[in-house]
Amino acid sequence: SGSSTEMDFDEQTRFMMNEADHTYRSHRWRKLLLEAFLRYLQLKAEGGLSSNPRHLIDQVNREFGKTILVNWHTAIGLHRLGAPFKAFKLDQYFTDKAQTVAKNWWRLYTCRARRADAIIRTPFNGQERAKLLENILDRQLDLAQLEAQGFITSIFPLDARDKIERTDDGHVGDPSGLITTWGLPDDASLIQKGMAFVRGMCMHVPLDEVRNYYGERIAFYFALVDMIRKWLVFPGIVGIIAYFVQVTVYYDPRTELAPRLRVISDLFYACFIAIWGTVMLERWKRREAVLAFHWGQRGIGQAEITRPRFIGILRRSPVTYADGEVYYSPWYRARWQALSVFLLVSLGTCEAIGTVFTGRLRGAWVRDQWPFHERAQMITAIIEDIQMTTCGKIGYIMSVWLNDRENYRTETQYINGLIAKVVCHELWNRFHLYFYVAFVKALREGCVMTVDGRQQLVEPEDMRGRMCYEEVGLQVTTVLCVEFAKNAIELFKPIFATHWTNRFRPTPEVLAVDEDRGVARMSHFCQIAMEKPLYGRSLEIDGTFDDYLEIMRLLGHFTLFSLVFPLAPAMGFFLLIVEVRVDGFKLFELVRRPLPRNAEDIGHWFYVLSAISWTSMFSNSGLVVFTLGAFDSPPGYFGDLPRWVYFVFLSGALCLFKTGAMLLIDDCPWRIRIAEAHHEWVRDRVDEFDKPHDDKPLGVEEVDVGALDLTVDDANAGQFRDPGDFGITVDRILRRMKSIKRRNTKTKTQGGQSKSIRNFLHSSSSNAETQRP
Repeated sequence: SGSSTEMDFDEQTRFMMNEADHTYRSHRWRKLLLEAFLRYLQLKAEGGLSSNPRHLIDQVNREFGKTILVNWHTAIGLHRLGAPFKAFKLDQYFTDKAQTVAKNWWRLYTCRARRADAIIRTPFNGQERAKLLENILDRQLDLAQLEAQGFITSIFPLDARDKIERTDDGHVGDPSGLITTWGLPDDASLIQKGMAFVRGMCMHVPLDEVRNYYGERIAFYFALVDMIRKWLVFPGIVGIIAYFVQVTVYYDPRTELAPRLRVISDLFYACFIAIWGTVMLERWKRREAVLAFHWGQRGIGQAEITRPRFIGILRRSPVTYADGEVYYSPWYRARWQALSVFLLVSLGTCEAIGTVFTGRLRGAWVRDQWPFHERAQMITAIIEDIQMTTCGKIGYIMSVWLNDRENYRTETQYINGLIAKVVCHELWNRFHLYFYVAFVKALREGCVMTVDGRQQLVEPEDMRGRMCYEEVGLQVTTVLCVEFAKNAIELFKPIFATHWTNRFRPTPEVLAVDEDRGVARMSHFCQIAMEKPLYGRSLEIDGTFDDYLEIMRLLGHFTLFSLVFPLAPAMGFFLLIVEVRVDGFKLFELVRRPLPRNAEDIGHWFYVLSAISWTSMFSNSGLVVFTLGAFDSPPGYFGDLPRWVYFVFLSGALCLFKTGAMLLIDDCPWRIRIAEAHHEWVRDRVDEFDKPHDDKPLGVEEVDVGALDLTVDDANAGQFRDPGDFGITVDRILRRMKSIKRRNTKTKTQGGQSKSIRNFLHSSSSNAETQRP
């Protein structure tokens, strides 16, 4: 499957002494340590080899009333157990020796069999089984090509019991973290469901359960958003303070020098936001390494296969001399890449022309006192947002089309190429307006400002070198308010789309449900899944792409131009709370279960974050120096020097801090490096111990394709299954049956009325024909 499987070596962990907390301070401590160790050995002898070392360590520490013995993970500073992952090999599992020894190496998961009273123990969890099955299909069918040609609409795994219930030992049957955090009660009113939705916003995202059910790629997205949301608390508090200072200490940048308190507040906030972005990014790199380690994804990106849609000519490999290598000339790809640059630059130029035209429209509207000129800034800001949204959609569609033509070999290369196109265009589309208004518009067209309570156009010569501070702030505020509205649309759009589609969808002819026993056949569960929309755009572009793009846009507003509206981080904090809840609810309730995907990190999205962080150094420095005039002179507070000197000094200091943080803060924590080295040693020992006696690999059974039964079963075929095996409650099945029966009754009633009307019209027509001479 391209992924490794988790071993159960955390159960075999031996205790160690933490060199930092448990040093040999005295003879008394050494004696106490020896007594604890002897007590541990005594308990181990009493319990046998099957006793859990962690439980024994906890028991010894409780008996002595203090932490004396610690396991290996605690000794190196890991806050949670991290088991080794190893490539799974059949010849090390299905052997006579494996029946007694080798199976102990692997962590086994509980899986429900088709029989209600049967349980299967397997070394693969739910998302790994889905990966294995997809890999088997990929070896036989070109799924992506079949989808592109229209032979299949989609491929996806059905929901499983893991979605609503826990299956780990000791907690079998308990509600899962997914349904607790993202689900809604079935037997509740609309108000109660709304309250449950709001309560879910305050719950912690169960990252491990998201990973075990939806895969690592989706889990990394929620981990990133959850961390950004938590880290926005600090700039949110500082931003609220800076906003109140801006409101209370107001001054006219054209005629007044900035008060000292305002200078200190704005300068501190700008530097804080720039530094916050740097520290948050470095913290995420470490968090990313820890999650990849615990999920067994370190180095997983090296085991990537060729995309099914990759095309080329067959040739002999110049490396291995093997025939059948698919080759595509880089020069052909370079031509499409050049076309991509030309088309996207042309689109960006049109967007810039539209921005300049809207700015001039705003100025003419206020200057000539057209109707509603008091709302000219707000109306034109909404026009700008509509332009950005429309051009963003056009650029997205264009980028996908061009990226398909560039014919990348691997899925990672394909996604990275798409990220480069979409993000570069989207960042230009969203933020070129702010740069134009903040640093250029005042010099060319003047600014619309509030003077004596009225909107007026201030000409460039009257601005005295100051920038359009008020227009930038209003634009940022408008965009953030629109983002709140988009979140609501994102939530209700699938709900209304599903409801509207169900109204006009023909009801199933065969229900395949036994309402008395609360069970249904496989066809019913397949129908429920098919009625939901796909998560994403295709097999290659899943829903995380659009979600990541939305987060990057929001983060740009928080870091690049939030100085003109310091409440942006506080608004972003609540916006991301809603975003996580909406994305989780959409994934859990409204869309089909996506195919799980491996991921070592967030990919090229990290470079987008880094680019935004670097840009924020210069944008915040420019806002402080040029737009707000914090260093203006005379008389000034910082000396009589040109503005560009202060800009270079401030941005250089911030960049120097960022570079130092990148060099000093290790991307991977030292405890993870130690654990990886130890796990590598464990894997080598297991391979040495469990080496098969013969070098013959397991035989692969030949399959006769002609003997395969490809008949599509009838809807009533197969046995009745428990809805819980497919992540659905019995109450939901019964409510669905009531809805289908109600629609059937309504359809029959409407059909009877339509038939009566047709008969009446037909009889009237016949009478008319009879009376006609």
